[in-house]
Amino acid sequence: RAVLVEGPPNAFAYGNFLAGRYVAVSRSLYQMLPEDELLAVIGHELGHHRHRDVVLMLLLGMVPSILYYMGVTLIRIGLWGGWSSDREQRSSPVYLAAVGAAAVALSFLLQVAVLAFSRLREYYADAHGAAVAGARAMQRALARLHLYYTGTPHAREELERHSSLKALFIYALLEAAAEPFYSPWRGGGAWGDIDRVVETLKRMEADPLQELLSSHPPIPKRLRFLDRLARGEERVSP
Repeated sequence: RAVLVEGPPNAFAYGNFLAGRYVAVSRSLYQMLPEDELLAVIGHELGHHRHRDVVLMLLLGMVPSILYYMGVTLIRIGLWGGWSSDREQRSSPVYLAAVGAAAVALSFLLQVAVLAFSRLREYYADAHGAAVAGARAMQRALARLHLYYTGTPHAREELERHSSLKALFIYALLEAAAEPFYSPWRGGGAWGDIDRVVETLKRMEADPLQELLSSHPPIPKRLRFLDRLARGEERVSP
């Protein structure tokens, strides 16, 4: 099922096999995208459901969080218990603090791995969106979203406030550098205009460190991936 929600242009998948699987599309996104691009976005989110990404990302995201809080707890126990004047009594809390510090460090490494997995699932979902409405429609939708958030600071702030859900969004902030004077809204320009933006974005490079810490691949890489997919150079089961 697809439902309309309020908020800046975006879409996300949610639900499970018990409560039902849903795709939420913001009313502003529905108004912004032409029909084929909207179908591509919905196809992207249906791809998340098909690949069970909602459950997978929930479970995987819990692992580094649990490890982090366990580590912080051990560090606090170790520091609190380390004030004893007895050397033998001090050794155990110090050991706990060391184990806690190692757990915190490991949680950050696991979080980086979870983010890498999330980026991979976005490529799979993009492939599903392309299978539903075509690679070009998927590219245009991504370019319009990128343009919107590039030129709308308050929408970027709103998106950041919902950062806990960003792994499930069609669009997440990574970089913001496109053509700010082009309107992304439906009817705001000719098809050639948005296609020109797509081609411009494809030539852009992303900051590797920024990408490493993001739940979504950079828009230029997603656009280039869709090109390779259309040419048959990528083999991804949608």
